[in-house]
Amino acid sequence: MSPIGKAKQRMSRERERAYAQGGRDVEDRLAQIGLSPKTGWYTSIALYAVGGVPAVVAHLIEPDMYSDALFVLGGLAVAISLMSVLGLRYFPNSHRATHARLTMGLMILVIGGFTIGESRQAFLLLPLVAAVPPAIYYGVRAAIPYLIAAILFALILPWNISEPWGKAMGISSAVAVVMIVGSMMLAQARTRRYARSNRELAFTDALTGLANTRALRNAIDRALKSQDGEPPALFAIDLDNFKQVNDRFDHARGDAVLKAVADGIAAEGRPGDVFARRGGDEYSLLVADPAGRDLDELAKRLAKAIKVARKEACPEVTPSGSVAYVRAEPRDSVATILRRADDMLHDAKTEFHSEDTGPRPVRLAVIDHRSESDRAETECISEAEQFRRATDFDPTPTTGRLRGSVSVDRPLWFYNAIMNFVIGLTLAVVTAPGWLEPLSAYEGTIAAAMFWLIAGGSLAAAWRPLPASYVHVSFAIALAALSATVAAAGSSGAALIDLYAIAAIYAFHFFRARPAAIWLALTLSIFSAFALIGRFPYAGMHVAVFATMMVSMSALTAKVREVTSRFITENWRLSQVDSLTELSNVRALRARINEAVRGAESGGVRPALLAIDLDDFKAVNDSFSHTVGDQVLRAVSRAIGENVRVDDMVARRGGDEFLVVTELIDDDELEVMAQRVRDSIANSRLRICPQLVPTASVAVLRWQEGNDSDEFLRRADVELHERKLESKRLETA
Repeated sequence: MSPIGKAKQRMSRERERAYAQGGRDVEDRLAQIGLSPKTGWYTSIALYAVGGVPAVVAHLIEPDMYSDALFVLGGLAVAISLMSVLGLRYFPNSHRATHARLTMGLMILVIGGFTIGESRQAFLLLPLVAAVPPAIYYGVRAAIPYLIAAILFALILPWNISEPWGKAMGISSAVAVVMIVGSMMLAQARTRRYARSNRELAFTDALTGLANTRALRNAIDRALKSQDGEPPALFAIDLDNFKQVNDRFDHARGDAVLKAVADGIAAEGRPGDVFARRGGDEYSLLVADPAGRDLDELAKRLAKAIKVARKEACPEVTPSGSVAYVRAEPRDSVATILRRADDMLHDAKTEFHSEDTGPRPVRLAVIDHRSESDRAETECISEAEQFRRATDFDPTPTTGRLRGSVSVDRPLWFYNAIMNFVIGLTLAVVTAPGWLEPLSAYEGTIAAAMFWLIAGGSLAAAWRPLPASYVHVSFAIALAALSATVAAAGSSGAALIDLYAIAAIYAFHFFRARPAAIWLALTLSIFSAFALIGRFPYAGMHVAVFATMMVSMSALTAKVREVTSRFITENWRLSQVDSLTELSNVRALRARINEAVRGAESGGVRPALLAIDLDDFKAVNDSFSHTVGDQVLRAVSRAIGENVRVDDMVARRGGDEFLVVTELIDDDELEVMAQRVRDSIANSRLRICPQLVPTASVAVLRWQEGNDSDEFLRRADVELHERKLESKRLETA
């Protein structure tokens, strides 16, 4: 092959890689808000039909008014809608197809703009068909080219209309396009940030900041499915005698050790490695691409990092840890490789366990060929509704606020200010040259000043801040001001009515569904009244296009928000849940205790805590494996949940420690609950490990005046420590 041929081939491969990377980027951006590439196809099917059907119908009803070109172009739009059905079936994830269908839509609009005569003034908002989907789904970078094309379409085409207000119509329609697409970019950027934050919390250990078990299992699944070179390796890590830290000191010292160890071992990894805390003092490391790495040396470095971190945080207790690793084999599933890693760690601890402080030995697993199936995990009682009641959090992506409180949304006020400022600026620009006679430049300036005054009030409301519900008042005033301006412009008001589209879409972006639907209906009614009663040119078609575009855009916005809200809600729920037991985690626990303390300080019921610690739980992991230990923890979590009230929160604080937050008033009932919990835990542990100590230490204490949440938890730790010492004294007596 010639040098030129080789260069072309290389460039072709680079383009293919770029397209593939672009496709992955698109999928990643959609995944951030719970959507898939198929969503774009569904949107194209709907929007191209919405844009094409009115054009076809208009020509069929009034062929003398609307040209044959309009009929042909409308038919092409409907054809793209039908082709999108095939694209959804055969090319659901195609990056090229995404741009192809959007580009075809723009081409139809541009050709139509130059062939259908002055009736094009009724279709100036149609470029939203191509500009809105990338703004919603793919982000700013992908949306900008389509936005620019839509602006040019709306801005340039009306300028040769015979009426003097044609130029004003181009400016106001272009402004409407910019504001609608811009609002969607803004809303989706906020949604993505919020969704990404919740997603990270859902897959992050609340104490150490490492990945949690949920994230680890996902990473293992991806690594097993995408093996290109050497098989991935999974490390299992366990701290020696960690239980003594909590028993001899307190949980605060134990938490400090766990965080120090997490920081220490994470420093030994490389980009692409996944460090996770599986619970308690157990960690994992997934090396998805071990090519060229000395895993034995890595294991020794991990053991050394554990020793250094533990000596710094708590030198009084054995500062060592055991490390084992296995390599994946072809028949491995997520469950089997986790189980094999646990078995090797158990063997390492059994064989080499000692009380010295020297470095722990490292074991390399010999691959065994057992054919275990990936069994479903035992389901435990979910605490999702308890979290929801505990924090009363509203995960709506446009607000994200506490229900029942005075909700304040500064971005909502800021966007309201921008919207009114831009509308005012538009009025000032289009009235200054006298394009909107009989509306003079002076009257136009007064109208612009009204909107600027509303914008200033919105900024003041954001700065103060005022409750978000007051935005409805500002919205109503702005709508009334726009209507007064259109009425004052007389027949030239046709140039301004597309500005109503900004208000219609604004409502669906930032208001809840019911008030948004009311505002949309009111906006459409005002628009239609001005267009039809004022006998604006091509009023019927203008109303049809405006109504279908606004209804479809609003429905699309509402649907995307609903899907995204569900996605965010689920990730928020997961961020409050312990990934092993499905109980509340430390993050949700602290939120609930903070709320309970605030309620008690304001004269409410004094909350109480049941602090629970499983006796001699470490023997389960040491005598059997971490897999059996996990089974015990799930059984215990279920046992606790079955013996407290529905309104009580059950949380796993870490390892084998649990907390129940309750507002039981009667102290005798508290003791009865504590005894039920003890008995149920013993029964559940006996069923799994009858040869080991099945009991649990339970401490009960009330909130005392002057305690903040940290002091309340500290007292629970002290009380539980006393109960465990008392239990040990009874055993030795």
